[in-house]
Amino acid sequence: MIDEEKIFSEAQYYWDLEKIYERFAKVKQEVAPNSRKGLNPTEKLYLRGLLCGHTPTEIAKNLVKSPKGVEVYLCKTLYRYFKKITNMADSPEQNTGNRHSIPHWSETEGYRLRSFSQSQTATEQELEQFVKLTIMNFNQNSGTIDIKVSIELPPEWRQKNKVQS
Repeated sequence: MIDEEKIFSEAQYYWDLEKIYERFAKVKQEVAPNSRKGLNPTEKLYLRGLLCGHTPTEIAKNLVKSPKGVEVYLCKTLYRYFKKITNMADSPEQNTGNRHSIPHWSETEGYRLRSFSQSQTATEQELEQFVKLTIMNFNQNSGTIDIKVSIELPPEWRQKNKVQS
């Protein structure tokens, strides 16, 4: 079972998530007035993934979901809210409804808490945020557990420390 609260949790280190969630939730009510108030857990999860710089395909892979399904969900939800936030819903020449624009906009709006390059060295606490353990398979008969370990470091850190992806 995937613990969705921990997936893309590194976003909380870099972004003021509560303020971003609040901004998106407010616009969600304008775009879809009959929908539930606030962002649902899936919207929050995908938004964290986008803020971490992940593509819809990477988000789907982390969640063991269909890439096309994630892309469709993003188009029907977060991208629509984002277009409304940036007042570009009626401007097709502006490509605001994509994953690249959301982190950039969030930074220019002052939602970025810190940059990884602000610190001289990465502390163990900082690095712990990038380690993800996922139980892929549990076989009771043989008593084996297959675990996937992934470490995803932000591009700024990889570049600063000359680490290859």
